[in-house]
Amino acid sequence: MNELIHSAEGHGPTVILVHGVGVGPWSFRRTADLLRTDHRVVVVARRGYRLEEAPTPDRVDLPHQVEDLAERLHDEGRATVVGVSGGATLA
Repeated sequence: MNELIHSAEGHGPTVILVHGVGVGPWSFRRTADLLRTDHRVVVVARRGYRLEEAPTPDRVDLPHQVEDLAERLHDEGRATVVGVSGGATLA
């Protein structure tokens, strides 16, 4: 699910960053900058937090978000997943 990716930069072992509730992928800007010197950093934009979509309960429920992240992990292969707040629940 490519629209899940907010950004993917750097080279090395993959780290996927999952933002929490009430914030967006931008909340990882500084962390991503530091990690990408020796990691491939994938910052995801969870359902309902992308600017182009309206959050509705059927789009932002936990099972759909877990499915999105599982697809991303499948596409990435091996990765370390780091989440904050609601992002930690998904991770």
